[in-house]
Order: sequence, then structure tokens, then C-alpha cells
Amino acid sequence: MSEASVMQLHKQIARKRNELHAVVNGNFSLLLDERTYHISTELDELIVKLMKKELKERQINTI
Repeated sequence: MSEASVMQLHKQIARKRNELHAVVNGNFSLLLDERTYHISTELDELIVKLMKKELKERQINTI
């Protein structure tokens, strides 16, 4: 796994978080909105993808 791919995932996560914050903008009732749910799900998927890559990298480095 390259360092660049990890950095790219971090950037994608930051952009998705910013998008989610912009949509909600302090209105917590929007957290139940379908669009917000979709963005949040995409963010979760990116985070899980990053965690898997980092775990795989740690496992490779310990061998």
C-alpha cells in the first residue's frame, strides 16, 4: 500500500466530513434527512476502507 493512497483517503474523508457539516450546518433535525444519511454512509465507508488499509499495512510491517 502506498503512502499516497492513504493520504488520498484522508483527503476524501475530510471532504466528505466538510460536505456533511455543510448540509447539517447546526440543524440537528437534518441528521435524519435522506441526503444526510447518504453522505454519512459514504463517510463511514471511506473510514472503514482507510482502517482496513492501515491494518493491512501494519500486518505487512510486522512480518
